[in-house]
Amino acid sequence: MPTAQISPLHPSPIEDDEERALPISTKATKPSIKGMLTSHRRTSLDIEKFDQALSPEFTSGFEESEDCFSEITAKAASLLGAEKCFLFIKDTNAQNLYTFIKDHEGNKVRATKPIDRGITGSILAEPSGYNENKVGQSQRWSHELDDLPGFVTTSYLAWPIWDFAACKSIGVVEFRNKGNGSSAFNAADSQFARIIALQLGHAVIHYKQQELIDGHTETINQAYEKNFEQGETIDIPSSTENMAETQLMVRNSRGAFTLSKQPSLFTTRRTSIAVYDRAWDYDVFLKSDEELMMHAIDIFDERGLFSRFSIPMSTFVNFVNEIKKGYDSNAPYHNSYHAFDVMHVCYFIMTKCRADEYLESFNVLSILVAALAHDLGHDGYNNTFHQNTSSDLAVTYNGISILENYSAAYLFRILRKQDNNIFARLNAEEMTKMRTRLIDMILDTDAKNHFMLMTRFKHGLEMKKLSRGLLSSMILHVSDVSNPARPGTIARKWAYAVQTEFFRQGDKERELSITRTPFMDREFENLPRMQLAFIDAVVHPVFRLLSDFLPLVGDHCIKPLQLNRAFWHAMLHRSTLKTSEVVAFLDAQKKDDSFILNSIASNDFDGDNDSTTSDDSLGENPIPGIPADATQESSPDVRRASVISLNLEGKKDFDPELGVSFDEKKSSTRDMSLQSIIKSSFAGMKKLLESPIFQALTFFSTIYALFAFDLNLALGNKDADLVIGYTTFAVFIIFVVELVLSLACVAGYIRFFFWLDV
Repeated sequence: MPTAQISPLHPSPIEDDEERALPISTKATKPSIKGMLTSHRRTSLDIEKFDQALSPEFTSGFEESEDCFSEITAKAASLLGAEKCFLFIKDTNAQNLYTFIKDHEGNKVRATKPIDRGITGSILAEPSGYNENKVGQSQRWSHELDDLPGFVTTSYLAWPIWDFAACKSIGVVEFRNKGNGSSAFNAADSQFARIIALQLGHAVIHYKQQELIDGHTETINQAYEKNFEQGETIDIPSSTENMAETQLMVRNSRGAFTLSKQPSLFTTRRTSIAVYDRAWDYDVFLKSDEELMMHAIDIFDERGLFSRFSIPMSTFVNFVNEIKKGYDSNAPYHNSYHAFDVMHVCYFIMTKCRADEYLESFNVLSILVAALAHDLGHDGYNNTFHQNTSSDLAVTYNGISILENYSAAYLFRILRKQDNNIFARLNAEEMTKMRTRLIDMILDTDAKNHFMLMTRFKHGLEMKKLSRGLLSSMILHVSDVSNPARPGTIARKWAYAVQTEFFRQGDKERELSITRTPFMDREFENLPRMQLAFIDAVVHPVFRLLSDFLPLVGDHCIKPLQLNRAFWHAMLHRSTLKTSEVVAFLDAQKKDDSFILNSIASNDFDGDNDSTTSDDSLGENPIPGIPADATQESSPDVRRASVISLNLEGKKDFDPELGVSFDEKKSSTRDMSLQSIIKSSFAGMKKLLESPIFQALTFFSTIYALFAFDLNLALGNKDADLVIGYTTFAVFIIFVVELVLSLACVAGYIRFFFWLDV
């Protein structure tokens, strides 16, 4: 049988019906085709086999493995009735063809062929298929390369696999011996082979592209993740995967991800920490040094860290005492109280917000130690000040995360002393990993790294792959900036401390005749504006991002943050800008509730004055580390919530979740001014008039009024008359209520009413 070259790129036209019975094109002219058809038996096509070859399932799940190659080639050989089928893929780097087969011992091996010798390599260089009956006599055949042990090849059919987009061949699919070797491959078989080659081409290209994407993704992950470790990865399946594990979601209705998690120690272990010491309203300012030490011991003990890492109690006490000594007691904000507060917030997020379900003991230990040590040696002046003054620390650390690098170095100087080394029982590999992890987390607390950390975390969520190291850094950073999200009284204590430290630096900058940092010049004191800028640009976005992964963060932390923002917004609109004025306002509130209510009313907390621009333009003076165009989120609902924050504070009963307190007996009988009562009444009537339900009632009442008479005539019986009578009365009442509400709440409605009546 002569060799037929079948081109996938330039098929010859077929004009008559007889020629259309042959579903391939050849290099021969039309007369020779007819001659072949008259001299050879016409070939009938098996439509079912064509459907199988064209089915997406034929190459679904393709990958470069022996099992996949064996499965696909077995399907292809069955379709053509061939004894053997082989799939060869081109290796561009090695310049050869490879396939996966089993050797004579049954082992899976990767076999290769050169592309410049043998029949398979010659097919790769052709844009067409090759069909030969006595292939052993062909000049292309290489007995050295193409013969198979214990197998004689007679008939041979092969097609190159093309990447048409790139205009190049990427492999070869070949078939050997039609039937038992006595038959030859016909034109229909060649068409089958062509279709199979096209299908395999799509599968191979898709696999190569996905492999390239995965490789790039891994590279991006390693670029985003400091000291990336595959074993430290939390895989986040898509919403359609692992449906059997949906009962493990933190909140079935709100959980952002479905993850296979370990049980939280918070729910499986009896805690040694009192309930009030585990809450969001834990106030370090009210604790003695001994109480703070016991709190740290209780946290480490509850997490099982003493036993897991063989930490002697005396060593831990020495370590914590050295940490406390490392903080500057004269710093108003960056002192040991801040360290213990950050440690407590980390503990709260790991327990109440269930972050520990994604962490191991190693991660928990690193987070708590980093929390205690993240501002070690901080002198109360920020990195910008050290950079501008060329301090010794700035020179030592080359102006890069100056204080954070110093804190990390300070920590490991403490750990070098044997009496303080809580990591003494870690082996060399674990200690190297712990050191790297602690340095990474402490450096990530630098304000300049805030947006990069958020970008890395967003990338991890989008790629459904998040490392425990990155989650640890996020927890520490969120805890470090959590002061505005604490209950009102605690949040204000930290705000006062921050401003005191800022003014301390501003005074030093004035003394040295250098540029004053925004918000640090006491001559332009504006505490509410500073807090609003920090909340809008940093705190709220980072808490919201963490809540996308840990939904309980939104329940426990974001609500108090919104109340505090509302409070500072209220102070800004009252022009209560100085700390002394804020304190005086709160003191006055405790003495006279009616004064507070009148003050709130006078500042329009009903949302009508949200258009204010001059007082709330926060972009002009950004605080250090916050860009001028930081996103701001303001809403009337949050502003109204300030009524609760202002009006209910300082009473006997306390709500730790909202950060407000109240006296139920007094609040139920609180006297309100006549002005406030009237205003609230009108607001309620207006709300009722504009409500969708009332609008729907008036709409249907109008429709009924138009057709009530016709309806009565159509029904025409006693029972129907009674129902229509009651309905008509109800509609009348609705119209009267609408009229009264419109006259009371809509300006100019009475003139419109009389004009309409006329």
